[in-house]
Amino acid sequence: MDFNLMLVSSEKKGGLVFKSHKAEIFREAIRECTLEDLGFIGYDFTWSNNRGGEHNKDLFGGSYVTHLPKRESDHLPILVRMRGRLGNVKERKRRKLFRVEEMWLRDELSNVVINGAWIIEGDVKEKISGTAASLRQWSSVKFGNFNREMHDCKNQIGRLMRGEQTTETISQMKALDD
Repeated sequence: MDFNLMLVSSEKKGGLVFKSHKAEIFREAIRECTLEDLGFIGYDFTWSNNRGGEHNKDLFGGSYVTHLPKRESDHLPILVRMRGRLGNVKERKRRKLFRVEEMWLRDELSNVVINGAWIIEGDVKEKISGTAASLRQWSSVKFGNFNREMHDCKNQIGRLMRGEQTTETISQMKALDD
């Protein structure tokens, strides 16, 4: 999820002036959701404009956040690795990764689904699991089998890329990419 908000001014370099009132709103949201900053491994900043709670930390010791290489966006995606109470990620049987889809956030009902799922009793792990399950169920009803459609689209683009690069082929790739 890309909040485009910062907790402290040191998380910002250049651009517009750091807005402390927005940071306070973000800090309040983090407190309300009982989230904690895990830190990160990697680049200091996740955005380049394409120009060159202690309790949870104890429960999930060894957890970290790392920045992944960017693809098309001007933001780097992040990967959160949970360790500790959940066990070593590599030792557990691999499960399908949960990813928040940008199209969900564009739909006004996503907030209703997220808020409804987040109010359940339990620790952060249980809240995240419940929210993920609610979003998956809502998404399948609202958007159908989006992953299948995305997979088919990627396969089509792959076939087009392996073929001769004509004006028509490039046009078809652009249409699929949109």
